[in-house]
Amino acid sequence: MSDLAVDKALIDQSVDGNAIYTKDDEKSVDLSLARLLLSVILHPSSVTEGGYSLSIGQRDDFLNFRKLLLKKWGAPDTADLGNNDKIGTASPW
Repeated sequence: MSDLAVDKALIDQSVDGNAIYTKDDEKSVDLSLARLLLSVILHPSSVTEGGYSLSIGQRDDFLNFRKLLLKKWGAPDTADLGNNDKIGTASPW
């Protein structure tokens, strides 16, 4: 995940990534994390290129943690992922 993606998620929730964390930041940081988790969930689960391989496991754990964060703050889950076990395995185009 790029620094730009992290910065955008923080900025969208009005969080200063360089500030010292306080309890008042909890909701904004949690919702930023939920957005970042969605980004991880939607990326391919494994990539192989030039002899190197990268795999992201526990996709269901990420999804469940994201749901817990959203529920904690009463935020709607606007990403309807359904029961698609193939998320990130094929190009949508």
